[in-house]
Amino acid sequence: KLDVIQQLDEAGVAAIALSGGEPTIHPHFFTVVREAAKRGMYVAVATNGWMMADENFVKKMKEAGVRYVEISIDSPDPKKHDRFRGVPGAWERAVKAVRNAVKYGLHTAIAKKLKILKFGTSTDLSGSNSFLGKEMSSGIKLAFEKINREGGINGHQLKLIVLDDSYEPEKTLKNMLKLINTYKVLGIVGNVGTPTGVVAMEVAIKNRILFFAPLTGANALRPKPPSPYVYHYRASYYEELDVLLSNFLKCKKLTPLDIAFFTQNDAYGDEIYDAGIDILKKFGLKDEGKILHLRYPRNTLYVYSAAAKFLRIKPHPKAIVLGCSYNACIRFIKVLREYNYNGYFLGVSFVGTDALGKKAKEKPEIYKNILVANVTPLPTDSSYPIVKEY
Repeated sequence: KLDVIQQLDEAGVAAIALSGGEPTIHPHFFTVVREAAKRGMYVAVATNGWMMADENFVKKMKEAGVRYVEISIDSPDPKKHDRFRGVPGAWERAVKAVRNAVKYGLHTAIAKKLKILKFGTSTDLSGSNSFLGKEMSSGIKLAFEKINREGGINGHQLKLIVLDDSYEPEKTLKNMLKLINTYKVLGIVGNVGTPTGVVAMEVAIKNRILFFAPLTGANALRPKPPSPYVYHYRASYYEELDVLLSNFLKCKKLTPLDIAFFTQNDAYGDEIYDAGIDILKKFGLKDEGKILHLRYPRNTLYVYSAAAKFLRIKPHPKAIVLGCSYNACIRFIKVLREYNYNGYFLGVSFVGTDALGKKAKEKPEIYKNILVANVTPLPTDSSYPIVKEY
């Protein structure tokens, strides 16, 4: 044992921490402490405090050269602590150890059992919006890892449990019940999509747990009156579309009848269409029945019927508002371009700015005249302090 201390000293080690097991019951505990202290090392001890409940033992530790102790107290509840330690009376002795350590001037800290703070997300990892689900969950995990490296939240580590719902509400319901009842998560973060988000939010509210930062701008996930369990980080689809569509109409000097809609046949598509119609009414729309509204089934690429219907309309509307998933939007745009439609496409953020941007670079002749709203700083624009930090 003393040979090891000598080797550490020769290597330039300035501090030594003795932990276990339980170091204070080792037969050579005081011998090792004295030798390390004699060589000028800072001696720290991590202990359950059992032996230190004896005041004379603590006095001897101080005299031997111990300068810092970390005593484990796993709960403020004596019964819980003793149950965790498996020894009746362990809590009482640990508390006495703290008092004795303070009395004899040892630097004293309390170590508690590390707690994992579990959060969950039911998201799309294999459906039509899988790239959004994967990016969202990866971003949350990256943030959690940064926090954990910096010591966690009050010493507790964060963990994200990700379950795949394939962008199908029925799977979302099963996942939510599993996250809450099996994994015992504290909250749901980063759900992707409107139809799945509505289900996830309702389950979270019913179970009185946090529902935080869903990737959707739908008003259906903004309950009125506001729920104390639901928190958003981004603008609504209405707010996005109001800026995008209003400015487009003004800049291009177009009328409401120049606009058409292509939307998913579900709550997400409904949100985009209803918001768009409301905005067009501010520009003089009297009869929404005159606005072309094309739809397609969720989680499919069945866009050809909608495209054919659009192409039969003459003259074509000059711009189309998109309320679709990324892959369906791409397919729809490509089909219309193949038939020489050169109008504009306006998409909310859920369509996917980065993904469409990559397509535009690959085939600019097809993916041109596309405007997509963005509700958070571009992750490539380092003029934002938060992006620079990232």
